Amino acid sequence: MKKLFFIGTLTLLAIAQSAWGQVTGVLSGRVVDATDAGIPGATVTVKTLETGALRSTTTSENGTYRLLAVPVGPQEVRAERTGFKAAIRLGINLAVGQEAIAHLRLDVGTVSDEVTVIARTKQRMGAASRIADRERFQFELGRFDAALRSARSFVYESFGEAQSELDRGDDLAAARLVRLRQATTYATHVAVDVTRFAYSFAGTDPIRTPSALGRCFRDIHAASQHLVVDDLTLVLAGQSLVEG
Repeated sequence: MKKLFFIGTLTLLAIAQSAWGQVTGVLSGRVVDATDAGIPGATVTVKTLETGALRSTTTSENGTYRLLAVPVGPQEVRAERTGFKAAIRLGINLAVGQEAIAHLRLDVGTVSDEVTVIARTKQRMGAASRIADRERFQFELGRFDAALRSARSFVYESFGEAQSELDRGDDLAAARLVRLRQATTYATHVAVDVTRFAYSFAGTDPIRTPSALGRCFRDIHAASQHLVVDDLTLVLAGQSLVEG
C-alpha cells in the first residue's frame, strides 16, 4: 500500500510539473551597450501584463540572461543598470512552451539620472534613511540642478546670438568673442561643481563599477584644465563689463 501511495504521489507530481510546463515559457536574450558589448550585472525584470507577475534575474559576464517558467501571454521586459538609462521591450506574446528572445540595449545615462538612482537605493553606513530622504541632499540637488540649467541656458543664448550675427554676414566683434569664452568657462566651472556634488554622495559606486558619473568626473576635470576655459577669460569678461 505504501509503495502504491508513493508511486501515486510521484505520478501526481509529474502531472503537476507537466501541466505547469504547459502554461509557461522561457525568455532569454542579451543586454548590450551602444557598441554591442555585453553588460554584466544588469537587472532584467519580466512582467506578465495580464497578471502583473514579475520575474527577475541578472545578466552574466557577457550580458546574457535566461528566465524559466514565465507565465504565457504578453510580456514587458525591462533592463537596467547603474550608469545607464533603463530600456523596456514590449510586443512579446509568450506562447506555451516557447522560448522567446528579447535583446535590449542600454544607452549611457546622464549624471542626473545616475545620482538620483543611487540616492533612491543607497543608504550610508550608520544612517537611518536613504540618501534621497536627507534634506541636505535634496537642497544640494535642487541648487545644482538650477545652476546647471542656468549655465546651459547661458551657453545656448551666447552661441545663439553669435550664430545669428554670422548668419547675417557680420563679423564677430571682440566683445562677442569675450562673451563666448565667458559662457564656456562658466559652464565648465558649474559642470565641475555639479559633478563633484554627485560624486560626493555616490560613495564608492562610481569607483567600483563603470558608470556615467565616473566618466563625467574624470572628463570634466580634464576639460577644466584646458586653456580655453582658463580663469583669465572671466577676468577679460569683467574688464569688458567695466569698460562698457
